[in-house]
Amino acid sequence: SQHIAVLRHAGLIRERRAGRHINYSVDPDGLRPLFDWITRYKAFWPARIEKLQDLLKEMDQ
Repeated sequence: SQHIAVLRHAGLIRERRAGRHINYSVDPDGLRPLFDWITRYKAFWPARIEKLQDLLKEMDQ
């Protein structure tokens, strides 16, 4: 499938052939850049989420 090909090309999944079957699994190393990005920016998120919640409450009233 195209989706599998895109994920494989991005290095996000691995494939293991077992006879006629192909088993796919997440490649943790492929997700490392995402984890690094989340770690870097997670300090900013709580305040922004709180502001978003406040804004949504204001819009609801």
